[in-house]
Amino acid sequence: MPVTRLVAKLEAYGRLQQSGGPSFPVIFWLPNRLREKHLHEALAMGPVHADVAVVTGVHGPGRGDPTVAVWAIADSSTSSDVATPASRVTLGALSRWSTSLTLPAESTESPWQ
Repeated sequence: MPVTRLVAKLEAYGRLQQSGGPSFPVIFWLPNRLREKHLHEALAMGPVHADVAVVTGVHGPGRGDPTVAVWAIADSSTSSDVATPASRVTLGALSRWSTSLTLPAESTESPWQ
């Protein structure tokens, strides 16, 4: 499936959220780092639903556990450093925040650790 098709899926998620549906991140579990990099580049190139957060992870040898810090938050600043382990988070960290994926003002805990 081309990454453009993955990006196109976000329109439906945006409509769902705008109509009162859940505001959880859309998670793409991809087969390799190159595909993940291409998806992040495609997301950074054009206006996608700004209110739909996207998180990506890569499965494969040595990366089969989705509960550890394997998830990269897609935004315009992550297309070039998506493979950096320091920029990855756990699903547990993601579950504590809404689609904005920003920390609540009263929180001192970082989801990026």
